[in-house]
Amino acid sequence: KEYLFTKEMKHWQGPALCAYNNSVFSDKDFDNLCELGGATKSEIEDKIGQFGLGFCAVYNMTDVPSLVSRDRLITFDPHCSFLKKVVKSPGISINFVKAMKDIKECYRDQVAPFQKVFDCDLIDAANPIGFKGTLFRFPFRTGKTSQESEISNVVYDKQRVDKIKDELMSNAKTLLLFLRHVRKLELYELSSTGKPSDANLLLSVTKDSTQGLDEAQNLSSVSSGQVAINVFSLNTSIADNVEGTKWLIASVSNKEEMRKHFPFVSFKPHAEVAIPILQDAHLLTPEELRQSQVFCFLPLPIFLVEAYLINGYFRVSKDRRSLCDLQKSGSSLSWNAVLIKEVLADAVLCLLEYVSSKTLPDQEWLKKYYKLWPLLESSNHPISQLLKEGFKQKVLISNKTLVWSPVNGGQWCPLKEVLVLHTLFLERVFSDIASEIEHTLVQLDKNIACLPDPIKANMPSPSSTITVEMYYKEILLPNLGVLEPKTVQKQILFILQHLSTLNDMMNLNCIQDLCKFKCIPSEPRGELQYPSMLISNGKDSRLGRLFSIEEGRFPLSIYINDDLAVKSLILIGMREKYMSDDDVLGRAEKIANLSHSTAREYCQEFMEYLCVHLNQNNQPNFLAKLCSIPFLPTLKSNPELGVPWYDDSTDFYTPMKLYHPKCEYLVFSFAPVLDSSITSTFHEFCPEHFKTEPSLDDVIKHLLNIADWGLSAVLNKEHCRFLDSCMPTIYRFLMKFLNKQADLIRDHLDRKYIWQSGHFLIPGQVMPIDCSQKECFPYLCKLNDCNKPFHKLFRITGMPSELTITKISEVLLQIRNDYNDNAISRDLIPFIRDLVSVVAEEIESGKQIDLQYYLPNKSFVMWKAEDMISEEDIKDEFYKRLVSIVSSKTAILHPSISKHEAKYLGVKDLLRVILDDLIVNDFVEDDTFEQHESLMTRLNNLLKQYKADVTIFKEFIQNADDAEATEIAFILDHSCNYPDNTLSESRRELPDDWKLLQKVPSLLVVNNRKFEEKDFKGISQLGLGTK
Repeated sequence: KEYLFTKEMKHWQGPALCAYNNSVFSDKDFDNLCELGGATKSEIEDKIGQFGLGFCAVYNMTDVPSLVSRDRLITFDPHCSFLKKVVKSPGISINFVKAMKDIKECYRDQVAPFQKVFDCDLIDAANPIGFKGTLFRFPFRTGKTSQESEISNVVYDKQRVDKIKDELMSNAKTLLLFLRHVRKLELYELSSTGKPSDANLLLSVTKDSTQGLDEAQNLSSVSSGQVAINVFSLNTSIADNVEGTKWLIASVSNKEEMRKHFPFVSFKPHAEVAIPILQDAHLLTPEELRQSQVFCFLPLPIFLVEAYLINGYFRVSKDRRSLCDLQKSGSSLSWNAVLIKEVLADAVLCLLEYVSSKTLPDQEWLKKYYKLWPLLESSNHPISQLLKEGFKQKVLISNKTLVWSPVNGGQWCPLKEVLVLHTLFLERVFSDIASEIEHTLVQLDKNIACLPDPIKANMPSPSSTITVEMYYKEILLPNLGVLEPKTVQKQILFILQHLSTLNDMMNLNCIQDLCKFKCIPSEPRGELQYPSMLISNGKDSRLGRLFSIEEGRFPLSIYINDDLAVKSLILIGMREKYMSDDDVLGRAEKIANLSHSTAREYCQEFMEYLCVHLNQNNQPNFLAKLCSIPFLPTLKSNPELGVPWYDDSTDFYTPMKLYHPKCEYLVFSFAPVLDSSITSTFHEFCPEHFKTEPSLDDVIKHLLNIADWGLSAVLNKEHCRFLDSCMPTIYRFLMKFLNKQADLIRDHLDRKYIWQSGHFLIPGQVMPIDCSQKECFPYLCKLNDCNKPFHKLFRITGMPSELTITKISEVLLQIRNDYNDNAISRDLIPFIRDLVSVVAEEIESGKQIDLQYYLPNKSFVMWKAEDMISEEDIKDEFYKRLVSIVSSKTAILHPSISKHEAKYLGVKDLLRVILDDLIVNDFVEDDTFEQHESLMTRLNNLLKQYKADVTIFKEFIQNADDAEATEIAFILDHSCNYPDNTLSESRRELPDDWKLLQKVPSLLVVNNRKFEEKDFKGISQLGLGTK
């Protein structure tokens, strides 16, 4: 900062905004820099600087702007305080090419901020003409310099600079759109310590011309009334986000028209509109614009509702924030107003013409296209109102083909050549049918324009207008037969929905006309039918569900699904609720002829209707005819339950062959039952026509069928719920016959038939009602509450009247048989203990019966009571040694059972057992005294009992099962070449015949259980059942 123009210039060597472009100043441009107010360009028609504040705008941020262009270095000092030691004027201009040596020696710090910025070099420039471009530098006003500034005290600190930077980046996407020369804009940021080459690129916007005027051609070459269409691509890159948009611009210069109004104005009468587009080889599609905005080559803060950006040679206010004269009285004759109405409206027309000429549209494309019309949106902004007014005037007389008509396969037409529906069609009543009316006119070759409603509403009515009365009287009704079926369907639906409104609107009697003609499309082929032939088939119509669609008596579903249409159809004759008796009988006969998959569903629909019909007609003659027809469905079982159910493959019967629904649980396994879930309450109208009382034999067989099934099936919760429901009904029926046919019931029900707690029980398993003994399934079960009403039935068939010791002995034996030598469930111990108490109490009271009892030992294995001793007798080590003497023959009683009570069942004292054992052993001689039989003789005798066939395999399989083996295998070994090293060689006392066993085929048997000691002993004892 030593080599400056003056030491005061050090305050302006800090952060700054540098602006570069690749053009150089002319001499005239240098002269204009000294002029204030931007008026220096007003005489140049195609210069846009005349609309702005000019160079002076930079004083918002700086007091000392400077620039380099060609061979000049210029610095301004309006205060005459920073350069006053060098010059007396408010600025300095130096030919730096000539003064380069002096600059390098004396002012190199002053020009340092320009060095190497966009290749600018003020010290070592090799080019004798200087810098090929223009570089501005605007040092930001600081807090210190703002205090001394008479221009502005606004400080441009980092926060304010960042805000300006963000605003530039947010508006960058359309910034270059209407500029005539600038094709590229970049924004860099250089840190306080960085070099120009280190600058960070923040923003890049490029404008590429892809179609239209040559890039070098400027607007001054566009003649009076000339139209230009340009397509540009704007590519914006912010950080790593790159976005490209293609724009279509329509430009119009209408010099002669404007000269009529403004002969002495030098402004150029030029306006243009731009829209974003998608374009390929076959289609040009307008894209939605986020926000419409007004430009005067650069964007103005004026936002509209139109679907395009607007640009023009507008007269703008000095602050570039509004257009001049639009709010004043008589403003319609101002430059801006005439430019909008005359030139801008033409630009819109040209844009529409160009877009439409490039496309054969579909409906979606047309929606986007008509949004471009300035009649579509409503806005009170003066610009929108003026544009709308000018566009209306021009489009009505224009020959431009801007309106799409679908006639003749589709064509673009001038608006003045098409038919337009009367504005009455814009009433809300026609909102849903308007497009179909237009489609009808197209089918009849009427050149109708399919315009959106908002455009129609803003359009003056052309002379060729189709009225509502004309449409229905002269076009639609006479031509129903030649129109497309879908068109007829929708048009008739509209008439049915709005009968009253149309009558009032057209002074017609639509009801009378519709009744006379086949005008209602019917299912299934859309044939037109008289209204009186129709049957309602709405979702709530029982009548409609009984007729086939092939009969052609249903209106199309679009009518039945519409409440207003249904009311109109009924009004003109459609049958809704009732049919004749003959139709009812015909519907009944139809049921048996239907397929299995649809017959039951149809039957249910018929029965629902029939019950309503019978309320209207319950004549005996009619009922007799109906009950002679097999139309009633049988009750079907749930296949997932698998309950035994009667099924003879017949689905429908006459009433006399069906049991009444109340008999369902009594007969379902052997006879058909009426399915009341389908037939509703029909059986209540004529119960005398059904079977109602099965025989006792049939019900007993039915009960046994159910019991056999329940004992063989694996029952789940669904099974149990079903049996809980049906079994009480069967028991209740049997109870009626106890007095007269008890023997028959007793003879047949001597088996498991009592359903209780998810199981079938024999009467002997059920305890009496007043028995205090706790139950233990399945050995003893108390009669539950559901079965208590039937205890007399169960008593007759074998339920004991009381719990006897004989019954207890049988129960203990049953437990032994169920578990064999395995440990019983620990849950049984309390039950057995209670049974022991009952037996002890009975015997103690004098009821002595010679019975055998089984009780659990310490290992929970059931033993004969007479072979058991109580653990209470084992008092010390001496008694333990005594027990060891008889341990193989005696078991120790489970400790939970009282010795006192157990002795009544046969459990002995320990000393008594020992004494009995000693008596036997002491008085028997050791010398064996027995009969003998030869081993070979015994084996021969045994073999006579077994055949040499598959029996031997069965024996080994049975032995494996008794040994609790889970796997067994047999090997047929045909090998005869095993080694001779046999047991006879290792033990000389054995004969050599063992070698012969190695040379013959053999059978090997193996299972996965080991022999115990008792098994080895048992195999050596021939003919004795050790098991």
